[in-house]
Amino acid sequence: MRRKIESYVEERINPFLKTHQGLLEVVDLDNDILIIKLIVEYDSEGKTKQTLLNSIRSALHEKFPQINKIVEVSSLSYS
Repeated sequence: MRRKIESYVEERINPFLKTHQGLLEVVDLDNDILIIKLIVEYDSEGKTKQTLLNSIRSALHEKFPQINKIVEVSSLSYS
């Protein structure tokens, strides 16, 4: 399934993100948890990034309903 997700990201999501100088990378897929990295220019409050993440999550969940959770790596905390 990871390859299908990566293809979808390359064909459908990244072309749109490029208009915002952005890129989405699939980092990992583990037990139906998709880990992504969103690289995009955003305002000082991060609103653009959060809006894009919400749209990306919706699109991915709609296309791949078997994904239980989508985590963006910059939101992970390491302790």
